Amino acid sequence: MARDDMFPMLIAVRPQTTLNVRSAPWGSVIGVTTAQDYRVVGYRLDDAGQLWLEIYWSPDTTAFIAGWYCTLVMLAPDT
Repeated sequence: MARDDMFPMLIAVRPQTTLNVRSAPWGSVIGVTTAQDYRVVGYRLDDAGQLWLEIYWSPDTTAFIAGWYCTLVMLAPDT
């Protein structure tokens, strides 16, 4: 499957701790989250190669969470 075909998808993001929700990788903190399901719309790697998941944070806003603190479980492809 091509990378562009993978997103968006519904993934259960199960943080191992409380996570900061950021405007960009290492950007401003715009919220905090614990375990819940998010629609993942993409990802970025920072300069150190760490995975940041881009999620729908609100109906018209995307945000980023640190992927290395998460367990990802694919629930369903987003159609």
